[in-house]
Amino acid sequence: MAQGEFQMRYEDDELFRGIVAEIAKNYDPDDEGPYYCQIECCADSSAAEESVGGGKVDWDDIKELRATGETFQQKLARFMREKGIKPSDAYNKIGMTRQQYSKISRVRGASHPGKGAVLGLALAMRLSLAEAREFVESANYAFMNSDTRDIAVQYLLRRKFYDIPTILINFHALGFEPFIPQSEDRRRKKSPAS
Repeated sequence: MAQGEFQMRYEDDELFRGIVAEIAKNYDPDDEGPYYCQIECCADSSAAEESVGGGKVDWDDIKELRATGETFQQKLARFMREKGIKPSDAYNKIGMTRQQYSKISRVRGASHPGKGAVLGLALAMRLSLAEAREFVESANYAFMNSDTRDIAVQYLLRRKFYDIPTILINFHALGFEPFIPQSEDRRRKKSPAS
């Protein structure tokens, strides 16, 4: 089936049309999002200001956010507990391996998760939009109207639509990357030998 045929197949779907309408209504290519979400990895203020395009950074706000909030790993564990979700159920739904989940969920020496993984976990844990914003921000990201996938995820969260297989089908039809991109090595292992 050609890509065009695949997309045509889902254009009649209410969810697909809703996502497309939400993107058309809210897409803003100039939205840069909150600065603090883009500077976590910078060691000094000059590097941080360069990473956000030279914008003014309010370091007091950043320090306050870090001092009062839970870490990403703490929020992940708390939301899993509160929602009664087993980690394996959440990470398997979005195509994450046990090893990948282990790397991002460790309290000490954790790897920083990609934004796609954070968005996927928010949907897999069936978070509300407010909870998802808190969760996404704990990973030093933000929902931005310059990212069509962010708009689509917010739409799904507002509608309380958490059917991951259906979401992935529609995201594929829209040309979005999967939540967890497969590495070249993983793809090679799964493909049959020629």
